[in-house]
Amino acid sequence: MRSPFIIIFLQSLFFSPLLLGQVPTLTWDASQDFNGDNQWPSSEDPSRVWSFAAPAVAEFGDTEFPGAGVWFNSVSGTQASLDGLGGSTQNVTWELIFRPVDFTGNHVIFETGGNGDGSAFVLQGSVLEFRVQDAALDEQRIIATHTFGAGDEAKFHHVVAAVTLGAGGVNQVELYVNAGPPVASLGATGALNDWAGSDGAALGRVSGTIPTGQTGFDAFAGDISLLRYYQNVVMTQAQVQAKFDELSSGVLDSEPDGLPDFWEMQFFGNLDSGPDDDNDNDNLTNAEELTAGTSPVLQDSDNDTINDDVELSSVPPTSPIKADTDDDGLDDAEEIALGTDPTDPDSDNDGFDDGLEVAHGFDPDDGNDPVVGTGPTIIWVTENTDASDAPSPDDLGWTKLLELYSYDVQRRDIRDLDVNQVALDEMNAADLVIISRDTNSGNYNTTPAEVTAWNTSLTKPLIHMSPFITRSNRWLWFNSTTLPLASSNEIAASDPAHPIFSGIPLDDVDQFTIIDAEDVNLAGAIDAGNGTVLATDPGNGNVWISYWEEGVEFYTGSGQTTGAPRLFFGAGVVDNNPKGGENFTFEGELTYLNAVSFMLAGAQEAELRIESIEYDQDTDQITLTWNSKEFANYGVFFSTDLVNFDADVDDAYPSEGETTSITFPNPFVGAPRMFFRVIEN
Repeated sequence: MRSPFIIIFLQSLFFSPLLLGQVPTLTWDASQDFNGDNQWPSSEDPSRVWSFAAPAVAEFGDTEFPGAGVWFNSVSGTQASLDGLGGSTQNVTWELIFRPVDFTGNHVIFETGGNGDGSAFVLQGSVLEFRVQDAALDEQRIIATHTFGAGDEAKFHHVVAAVTLGAGGVNQVELYVNAGPPVASLGATGALNDWAGSDGAALGRVSGTIPTGQTGFDAFAGDISLLRYYQNVVMTQAQVQAKFDELSSGVLDSEPDGLPDFWEMQFFGNLDSGPDDDNDNDNLTNAEELTAGTSPVLQDSDNDTINDDVELSSVPPTSPIKADTDDDGLDDAEEIALGTDPTDPDSDNDGFDDGLEVAHGFDPDDGNDPVVGTGPTIIWVTENTDASDAPSPDDLGWTKLLELYSYDVQRRDIRDLDVNQVALDEMNAADLVIISRDTNSGNYNTTPAEVTAWNTSLTKPLIHMSPFITRSNRWLWFNSTTLPLASSNEIAASDPAHPIFSGIPLDDVDQFTIIDAEDVNLAGAIDAGNGTVLATDPGNGNVWISYWEEGVEFYTGSGQTTGAPRLFFGAGVVDNNPKGGENFTFEGELTYLNAVSFMLAGAQEAELRIESIEYDQDTDQITLTWNSKEFANYGVFFSTDLVNFDADVDDAYPSEGETTSITFPNPFVGAPRMFFRVIEN
């Protein structure tokens, strides 16, 4: 316990810098996030939250710099625009604690704004740069730099950037590193009066165009402990020194017992526990819990039903602070029950994550299941083609999903189709073409001949996932140039009986949840011209899925005619990182696979529709109903993988008129899911 004298002394020491006036407007402090949810809210305004992408986790441990007793590892967080902080046109001071880990490559540590107005800390090799600008012009851009020395990559550093804005060319940035002498700024002879802009902000990642106009920057691979924002404050060197002294004084562990005060107060509410105590009786001491980043008051910190000590002592050890150690979609306990490796996302080394295989009914412990590449050929048009280089292409999840169902997927970067007869021939020899959201619309709109080549000269079915290219100022699929975001995660089926929704559980208003978390862009139109709207956004009515038959003009006056069936299906993460990433729920994935099957079947066969599927659990019988022709005969087939429909329920079932129904016993008892196909003989 601390004596009253020590408490008074520490409070005086801790708060003394505030006498100098540098009270932060917002503080993002890693020591305030202990629950492992990768959310880092501001201590002054909890509504402002950095959302870190997995596997960003809070880490605890001893450092040479006590102010960094807790930090986020592999930080990659996004925030809404910081333009609304209230002072983007005022002076500002930013304070940051980070550790580089290495000096390889170019990385963004923090940025707010874009290539117009914005600010950023970037690390180019061993050179730290702070940049602030009010336009994408050298004369309105300030740069201050500091070069780190050998060994500095392994240390935490305290960095302060104090920005003075002023019309008429009175602009200045002073950069302080570890309370050393200030580094004066270069440039900015023109007016500079806004440091944020309206674009999103990012911590440890690239949120768009960093405010330098530069490219070739990656997400930060190091550690970040603290970020503070001071509105309308330009810190003096004395104030920076006081902040550095506060954070490096050692008051974080006042007893001292090796357990930081904030850690003890966070979990216990007092300073009574010692490093050798085991408060939660999980066979880990508090010191061991601190090092592991686990909770000292919970036996199972990540709530995966496996106690912390068991996870740490297993061979190989699993993470006690991540329910899914290998990020494959299966919790550690689920993997143990299945017999898969909870530390390896692909236990059978067949190229498919365990969670993906299990969700779709494949065996994650059998390298020959699924059988790859035996189905129809699909050309996947993307601007990220090489799946072998790290990091993997952002949209790789989509092609993995298709390959899981045995499609032969060929990733291609094809842009100038009007001058590329080889690419056109290759796509016309395939069975289906899909254009990824991971494309830049400007690369596909060079000439009228380019547009006609894609729309008409390409005579194979095509699915388009990016509304950017389908606008009226690009390929003219929709009579609109707007690109709204989906209003929610829900999608509304305009025609619930369409094959695309076969097997999809729709609610009483024909809706279901299609995306997991990230938004998608949709076409800013409520109709598809001469096409058919299959699904919409229930919030605003914008088109989510639409279909055009072969030989029709997309909309009257577009001047563009389909050379084969065309389908728009809005899908893929909006953000540039990961641009076009796979973001569907399981039901969304099945809808997407149904769409692929529908386009491969062709418009003529697609007119035959399964209108309903009913299952009687008591009798274990299934009833299928489809639209039919009088006097026709139909074959009813089933599959467990949506690819091989070799087994039949009845290969010659007679029509009952305009609608036909068949009831039969469950043909595959124990299958996690089944798919049915009806064909006219």
